[in-house]
Amino acid sequence: MKQWMAIPVCGVVLRSCVALAATYHVATNGSHTAPFDTWEKAATNIHEAVALATNNGDVILVGSGTFPVTNTLTFGANVTLKGVNGPSNTILNVTGDIHGIYVTAGAPWIEGLTIRGVTGDKIAIYTSWGNTVITNCLIRECARGVYGNRFSMFDTIIENCNGSYGGVAFSMISATTDQRIERVIVRNCTDTYESTAHVCGPATISQCQFISNSVSYRGGGIRLRGGAVLMNSLVVSNRVTVNAYNGGRGGGIFIGDAYGPYGGAKIINCTVAHNWAADEGGGIYNYAGTDGIVTNTIIYHNQAVNAGNNLAGDVSRIGYSCSPDLTPGVNGNITDNPQFASDYTLQAGSPCIDTGTNIPGLTVDLAGNSRPLNGDGSGGAQYDMGCYEAPDVPPPPFGVNFSGLPRSGLAPLSVVFTASAVGSNTVISWYGWDFDNNGTFDLTGSGLGVVTNMYSPGRYSVRLVVTNEIGEGASTTKVDYVSVVGSDIFVSSSGSSTFPYGNWATAATNLHDAVAVAPSGCTIRVADGVYMTTGRLELAGVTLKGENGASAVTIRRDPAAGAFGILRLDNGAVARGVKLADGDSPTSGGGADVWNGAVYDCVVTNCRTSANLSTE
Repeated sequence: MKQWMAIPVCGVVLRSCVALAATYHVATNGSHTAPFDTWEKAATNIHEAVALATNNGDVILVGSGTFPVTNTLTFGANVTLKGVNGPSNTILNVTGDIHGIYVTAGAPWIEGLTIRGVTGDKIAIYTSWGNTVITNCLIRECARGVYGNRFSMFDTIIENCNGSYGGVAFSMISATTDQRIERVIVRNCTDTYESTAHVCGPATISQCQFISNSVSYRGGGIRLRGGAVLMNSLVVSNRVTVNAYNGGRGGGIFIGDAYGPYGGAKIINCTVAHNWAADEGGGIYNYAGTDGIVTNTIIYHNQAVNAGNNLAGDVSRIGYSCSPDLTPGVNGNITDNPQFASDYTLQAGSPCIDTGTNIPGLTVDLAGNSRPLNGDGSGGAQYDMGCYEAPDVPPPPFGVNFSGLPRSGLAPLSVVFTASAVGSNTVISWYGWDFDNNGTFDLTGSGLGVVTNMYSPGRYSVRLVVTNEIGEGASTTKVDYVSVVGSDIFVSSSGSSTFPYGNWATAATNLHDAVAVAPSGCTIRVADGVYMTTGRLELAGVTLKGENGASAVTIRRDPAAGAFGILRLDNGAVARGVKLADGDSPTSGGGADVWNGAVYDCVVTNCRTSANLSTE
């Protein structure tokens, strides 16, 4: 409403029209009496209340019920639109070729609503440059959720949306550090273009979940660029389904722009798991070079059709993270299985507990629990990797552990062992190392926390016994901990299949066993026969040699195991003197997919690419 006020100025009375904030009510049982200033007089048509709310500070309170939206609800001021009984009770049902809410100016506050039914190329909430705030809302069954230059969003669910323009859940294209997206769940959304969610600019996205979404080209869970920061978030079971037009990348997360980096992003303390990509980077694809920074993050159990099941693109600035695609020990990274519980929290004993690095200002995890905590009961509180922080545990009894690097390779293999202890007193005064667990110590004494041993071909268990400075003792044994092979690995159907497969008598009886233990630089020698494969053989820096040539050695795809190519060659791998038969790759290289390698004196027969995207 407006009110005339008399304002005295130097003895002269001026009359000025001052707009005062008003509150409007919308209810299914109101009398629809303007100006709708009580629940009894509430508008029954939300459009008429919105038409009156044109001044900064105006408030529209909406009661329980389903309210038809047949024209876009347009706001141009700092107005509050609030469902007083929450989104489960206050529903805006949008019909027609219209947006649900359109913000032309100002920074409205939108709270407690369900918005559903937006179709075509229209958007549930379309914002402009002001920092619109969306909180405690449910956006579902819409063509697009939230789109605009700048907005903040809290405690909101976006689900079951299905679009074709990219950013089906939300897309913020000109964010600043003032924008935040917190505690938002995006699930079961699909887009025939790209990016379930998208943020360009240095906004912070935290404590969010991106679950079971699917897009055609990039960023099945979310695409980040322009300095966006994603932290304390869960990105699981998302998919990128089409390998075309620089697509098929980043099943979970895509960093950068499809045709140019356009600034990178930071990913901090996130869990990225069980995502899938039709080309590369099932977990994360970083197209932003060294501007793509990943810290304290778990990227595990993801899959990609062509390369980088978990990671693809530049990985140089990934640190204190867990993924089998990383190099253990470099930048604080680890490769061991993170040992998820069913809800992606970390089970006791997970290698990701207390192995992250300090992140100033990060004080809670996805669930709101404090960070950091002492999750392993030793050494004080330390950040975990992943979106969930393991709970505090009391210090355990005195115990010892060790790690060894590398744990497999060509003989002679030099392995560096590092001991660690837990308990109330972790100062070790005596070490006993048994490098082959034969009952005799190979090294004893003090100061042996880091030691080296040289191994010949074989598989070795390792035992460590220690005493601390107050006389407590502890020991640990790791069975079959170190695996070493010679320069030649033998495969024969008549072998005994005894590791390390170092001669014809002890040869592996199938190629998968041999390839699984073959390090770069070795040769796999294959005796005459037909060898069935149940999956593609991945060779990196290895030579695969048919002992008596392609006429005597056949490698054949087992059709019962599905469609796959027979070989992939990378890092200088070579295939020589073998016949490749019946390969059926979904993408490329039904016989041999050569990334960086060579094929000599081989025969390829009855192999095909069954889903070739070429138009030829």
